[in-house]
Amino acid sequence: MGKYDDLNSVLLEGRLVKDPTIKTFSSESSVCNFTIANNYSYKQKDGTYKQDASFVDIQVWGKSGVLCNQYLGKGSIVRLRGRISQVKWEDENKKTKSKIYVTAGHVEFRQCTPKSENFEELPGKTDMKSENNVGKIKSAESVARMDPKIFDGLSKGCEGLEEPSVDTNLV
Repeated sequence: MGKYDDLNSVLLEGRLVKDPTIKTFSSESSVCNFTIANNYSYKQKDGTYKQDASFVDIQVWGKSGVLCNQYLGKGSIVRLRGRISQVKWEDENKKTKSKIYVTAGHVEFRQCTPKSENFEELPGKTDMKSENNVGKIKSAESVARMDPKIFDGLSKGCEGLEEPSVDTNLV
């Protein structure tokens, strides 16, 4: 870490606006992409409150991304911690374009919504469609704890945590 590194840390919570997608580059490298809507309200000059939303593109790499793709769908609520990333490119007219997104290193599943009617139930017969499920699945890590065969070693070293989490730096 350099002497003059700037702080680059993001904490967001929101709902997925559509099902996540995943790209696999090799047997060990994959990235899950999704967009969340982050709601906020503010007071207008006339004293009334207006509600609005920001839409933020998210990337989750590795095993955490695989779990996000497997267990999250449109409407799922996630809380994530990550960093702002930027990609730049030239279009066909040689004009420089750029896009900013969040690369998440920690994702908590606040409320899961299945991707489709064909959704397979989680190990342990957890009903993902039930209203009683709100808050039961805390993170990709807690999913791995229900059935350690999902990803060998993913839950090692996390026993006893109150709010299990997945840090992509560790997996």
